[in-house]
Amino acid sequence: MLVGMPMDVLWLYWGSARWWSAEPLVIGPVVALAALWWIGRRRLLSRRLSELELASVRRWRGVAFLGGLAIILIALESPIDYFSQLLFWVHMVQHLLLLVVAAPLIVAGSPWLLIWEGIPSSTRSALVRSWQGPRFGKTLGRVYAFARSPVGTFALFTAIVWGWHLPYPYDLTLANEVVHDCEHLSFLVFGVAFWLQVLDSPPFERTLSEGQSAFYLIGAMGVNVVVSAALGLSQHPWYAPYAALSVAERPGGVSALWDQQFGAGIMWTLGDLPFSFTIGRCVLKWFEAETPSGIPVESA
Repeated sequence: MLVGMPMDVLWLYWGSARWWSAEPLVIGPVVALAALWWIGRRRLLSRRLSELELASVRRWRGVAFLGGLAIILIALESPIDYFSQLLFWVHMVQHLLLLVVAAPLIVAGSPWLLIWEGIPSSTRSALVRSWQGPRFGKTLGRVYAFARSPVGTFALFTAIVWGWHLPYPYDLTLANEVVHDCEHLSFLVFGVAFWLQVLDSPPFERTLSEGQSAFYLIGAMGVNVVVSAALGLSQHPWYAPYAALSVAERPGGVSALWDQQFGAGIMWTLGDLPFSFTIGRCVLKWFEAETPSGIPVESA
């Protein structure tokens, strides 16, 4: 995992429980979501399913959703979280795991109907009444409409990617655990909102066609490239907590500038892979939709 460190040393970190976290604020919600999903799935499978419900309980979707939850735990509870305080590039890996790995897996898993079904009926009724109440109904409706629109989602995605990587907010996340947790939550929540625009996830309907989705993802890659290029081409470290560490304190004995440039390279290359893969998928489906299935033959 860490550049410049021998494998036996790395195993000491990954193989020892000492370097793994057990944060209730992370594990609790992840376990709760998995439990609600499992309960809801069992309830749905016990009755005759509608076409929409059938699409949600497909096995591959369950694998995707549970895989997304597992990625969240790896990003936030494994030694990645510990080393993210010492190395910028590891922190970048942590962000990418949440934004472009866990988020699209959760969206592809389409867990929404199953989680809703897993919630007790009395709680569901209370949630519906709160949503439709006169005090919050209009406000929540407007926020939801903006967050579900392609323009709104793209704006929010750009804001969190650029905003959190500015020096002051980034330094604050390393100094304040609450701010750091908010950063991680925003990557996950707005990452899910972003991927809902381009991936099928019943009962949510995509608002973009395959061709529009491809250009939408290209724009997101541009957002990613702007940050990574600025970090990679800079001739000085951006973030004070990393710059304050001595070479001896930094795992692998790398300099703060090298650490930053390596992290930028990861963001530019590996960070763009999920976008590139999805763009290719959208383009193929776009061409399939535009290509005639056959040429009519005139009868003799």
